[in-house]
Amino acid sequence: MKHSQLVLSYENSLDFLNKIMIINHNFIYNKSEKIFQYTNTSGDLQCKIKFPPLFFAKKNELMNLIQAKSLRSETPSYLILLIRAGQAALGFSQNGVLIYHKVIKKYMVRKKQGKAQLTYQALRGKARGGAKLRLSRTQEFFEEINSKLNDWQDSINKAQWILFQCSPRLWSGLFKIKISPTFSKKDERLQKIPFTTYKPTYSELQRINRLLLQATITIISQTQINSIEELIPLLLTTPSH
Repeated sequence: MKHSQLVLSYENSLDFLNKIMIINHNFIYNKSEKIFQYTNTSGDLQCKIKFPPLFFAKKNELMNLIQAKSLRSETPSYLILLIRAGQAALGFSQNGVLIYHKVIKKYMVRKKQGKAQLTYQALRGKARGGAKLRLSRTQEFFEEINSKLNDWQDSINKAQWILFQCSPRLWSGLFKIKISPTFSKKDERLQKIPFTTYKPTYSELQRINRLLLQATITIISQTQINSIEELIPLLLTTPSH
């Protein structure tokens, strides 16, 4: 059995979603994999559809196909925050393009131990010598992040999402300095990025921006499927339950 794979943009994903609404009773949502599965009457899997993460409702609850009718037709705008000890990558995406981006680096990790000074202090107590320098750099790190976010405030205020990847301790530190971010810790737009992220760099921002907007469809068929135009007739002719 051949497997074909199609990758769709956000706009094409919406178009595809509208086309399959009429056969939505054939789709089952797989919670563990966060994908829709389409089967025939014999229970044979026909295709797997992983919609863009931005199709997800708040708190990572995926909309069902009926609720998905309310999705915006235009590509949403959103903020991406990747924060690790000593390095952060910030990006603001509009119409699928990173119109703002910034990578910030600061020395705040203990040599050979790989721990942020903020974490080390919580575990061991008072700071001395080089530790004080690292704590100072840690504060500068958060201040630089929040200053840049303040520069983008007008755009961020209009964003539909604030997507982030950060350890709880570092995330908490972002809200404990004099320069506050442009959003609160309880902002309803906040959502963790729902896949693995790597070192915060501009390239990583670009990769995440691409993945947030695209759908992946894996088709299991006797014949090679190369486009949505070829897939839709296959789904429409599959006997329904």
